Amino acid sequence: MIKLAKYYCSLNDEEPKRIKEPQINVYVRLQNVCNADCDFCEFCGQAKKFDEEKFKALLIKLHTTIKINKLSFTGGEPTLDFPLFKRMLNFVNELDKDIFTVVNTNGLHLKELAELDINSVALSRHHYNDELNQSVFKTKVPTSEDIRLYNKKNTNLHLSCNLVKDYIDSQEEVLNYLDWCDSVNARDIGFVGLMKTNDFCKEHYIDYSVVTKNHKRIWNSKTYSRHEGKNLICRCGNYVFMGENGLVNFYCRHYMCNNNSESTLVYDIDEFKNGFTGENVDGWIVSR
Repeated sequence: MIKLAKYYCSLNDEEPKRIKEPQINVYVRLQNVCNADCDFCEFCGQAKKFDEEKFKALLIKLHTTIKINKLSFTGGEPTLDFPLFKRMLNFVNELDKDIFTVVNTNGLHLKELAELDINSVALSRHHYNDELNQSVFKTKVPTSEDIRLYNKKNTNLHLSCNLVKDYIDSQEEVLNYLDWCDSVNARDIGFVGLMKTNDFCKEHYIDYSVVTKNHKRIWNSKTYSRHEGKNLICRCGNYVFMGENGLVNFYCRHYMCNNNSESTLVYDIDEFKNGFTGENVDGWIVSR
């Protein structure tokens, strides 16, 4: 059974509006292994073959059942098998060009991604300093110059930065990161608080309020929150930073609960389930 949210996120703590047209966001785990070894990551395991034909058949069936708003390729590192990634991206584009496509990547094939028809490349980048950023991944990742060159020809790059103690962990470091973004012409950034899923995350957790302190170079535009009953599931805010070369749009987000699965389907290598940690979907009945 597919679980759907009944309401949109609450804007600026106002009463949330009811969702009129049912829709779903789909995450596709092409790989459950990765070339990197980040201490905070929980989404890697033993290599498992992705079932292409089963995925295609199920996505076609899903597409006839409900509106697919966004489809994100994730992992592990989804571009480890780059030909597989390209085949699945082309399939989604041929199925419905209105589906917003995203790849969540550490940049293993950043240059090749520039040639593909994809709406957003969400690049993990956890420090502005190249050496410190590489120390997080424990493998070679795109440099500042690589990102600058990518942005000269493309406008679809989104940077995602985890707030981690001893890395980006204060408003001063956030401002340094945003100044670096401005210098490489990165205009779309997200700061995300760690989910306390392992000891490293618990010990290195930084509250995203460090980003939201009043500052003359930062303006808050919107704040969103999502509840399940009385429980706060997640909270995020949209901001604008004034750089020397232009404005940088960014958001900050904190998931209080990583088990919420409403309006999120995950094709996990060979099966669909509600959310990354939810139960398998054994039918296409929509539950609202």
